[in-house]
Amino acid sequence: MNIPGQVPEDFANAVATLLILGIAGAPTWDLIYSHAPEKSLAWIEGILKANDTSGLVHSDLRWWEYQLRGH
Repeated sequence: MNIPGQVPEDFANAVATLLILGIAGAPTWDLIYSHAPEKSLAWIEGILKANDTSGLVHSDLRWWEYQLRGH
């Protein structure tokens, strides 16, 4: 998985877990939620653009927006 340089490693690992497995536990979500939604979405968008998203789970940015901005 290609990770843009400005994305913190722990955040990138948490997002990669969801992109590859489709599920994650509370500690993974805590890493994602610990940043402002706008910053997280920018990083996630960068990760998605840097990779071939075919075969990845949750590769739609709208899904991430829903998760980060509330249901």
